[in-house]
Amino acid sequence: AWGVLKAWEAMRVLSPDTCRPFSADRKGLVLGEGAGMAVLESYEHATRRGATILAEIAGVGLSADAFHIAAPSVEGPASAMRACLAD
Repeated sequence: AWGVLKAWEAMRVLSPDTCRPFSADRKGLVLGEGAGMAVLESYEHATRRGATILAEIAGVGLSADAFHIAAPSVEGPASAMRACLAD
């Protein structure tokens, strides 16, 4: 990961100032991190406590595609989607 960062820096891909992704005068990428979380609950537990059911997971598909960080293979996500729809 450090090597990729240094390569981007050498290619002047990283912005020297702020993140402005939709601005006409943007000057490159700004590295950052993020996170998300989904709390899942069984249908039985949710109905017992009188919760409003907003969504249901009807299928699951998994795949691992570690081809390349900047050029991933489309077959990995496609395989996961096919498995999910078949479940």
